[in-house]
Amino acid sequence: MSRKLKIINHHELVEYSQMLEQQLKYVEDIANNKEAPYVIQFLEHRAVMTVGRAFEQEHMVYNRNQLKEKGIDYIEVSRGGSITYHGPGQLIVYLHVHLKEVGLFLDAYLRELEEWVERTVQKFNIKTSKVSGKTGVWTNSGKICAMGIAAKRFVSYHGLSINFAVDLNCFNYIVPCGLTEPVTSMKHILKKDIVREELIQTMLDCRPEWLKGLELDD
Repeated sequence: MSRKLKIINHHELVEYSQMLEQQLKYVEDIANNKEAPYVIQFLEHRAVMTVGRAFEQEHMVYNRNQLKEKGIDYIEVSRGGSITYHGPGQLIVYLHVHLKEVGLFLDAYLRELEEWVERTVQKFNIKTSKVSGKTGVWTNSGKICAMGIAAKRFVSYHGLSINFAVDLNCFNYIVPCGLTEPVTSMKHILKKDIVREELIQTMLDCRPEWLKGLELDD
């Protein structure tokens, strides 16, 4: 395969709608051009509640006006899952690959992402677990990583979020992903600050073999 891997690290907080447009551009590039690189994007969003295809109204604790008063945006998106929060202190990872080319169906792709996150946070001495029938990564203190993916023309978009230093109070405004289990963060578990760039480098070091084999695109 002639694909390369492009790694993008956004250092400023990013508006969700702006990033969604950029994601769809990468989807089209990869679908239309067999030479276009796969893309991993690392970023943090400005505070936003995103609502997926499995949303139910009872998952809202605060209404949209109350969220607005808190400075939190609200947007409906095409990924799976219900409502979740994104904001500063949460590392978002958007991965754009051609699933057919890497030999993965959506369910197997999700399991690969879960294992990727588990390998990563275990490097920080955080024990992880899966919950049968549910997507994401859990610890003894609660859920540390949420996932919601979509694919268009076999190319993946949306992705995952790792709570490294996020304000956990923001999850009290909703029933995150429709689950009643507590949400936690790396900072909450380790009782110390987490360096974002160290987390990103650890993720890259722990990435799946089907990504490690790709030459990096400058």
